Amino acid sequence: MGEAPVYVIRGHPSPVHALHFYRSNSRLVSADAEGWIVLWDIPIRRPVAVWRAHDSAVLGVADWDDSNIITHGRDNKIYVWQVRPEDEPSLDTRLPATSSSEHHRPPWLLHGLDVNALNFCSFAMCRSENTSDSQILLAVPSSKDPNTIDIYHLPSQTRVHAAVGEHLDFKTGGYIAPP
Repeated sequence: MGEAPVYVIRGHPSPVHALHFYRSNSRLVSADAEGWIVLWDIPIRRPVAVWRAHDSAVLGVADWDDSNIITHGRDNKIYVWQVRPEDEPSLDTRLPATSSSEHHRPPWLLHGLDVNALNFCSFAMCRSENTSDSQILLAVPSSKDPNTIDIYHLPSQTRVHAAVGEHLDFKTGGYIAPP
């Protein structure tokens, strides 16, 4: 029999689809089926930022660095939000489960990409090996073929590879019909 939780964080009106710890585990990003993002301060167990990032479910979240959060939604968008520690006091903290207003001021939107989200797969991220370099690559399901991937570069927001894996003799994803 497991131990009881130390604390339960509540605040989303719908099922949570993605979680991500960052800033040395002092922050937790939670994302739900309605597109809401809540940035939690773990030591005090309170929200420090709440906004609706997407028009539909969030598939994945990650941090680019201590100041930027990446979200991927079923609305076929990937966004990069600037949430620096000094920005937190000015952001809305009303939880969507307790607030009837959807007019939460979002953090600064740095980047937006139109991507494929039709197969429920979230992005994967690769950071630059040079720690002084703030570049990343994002792999997402291809818009051309759901069995392949597209790779985007940030901050340039350019697609650097399209339909990776299209010449394989086997399928790597997508729907496989039962025998």
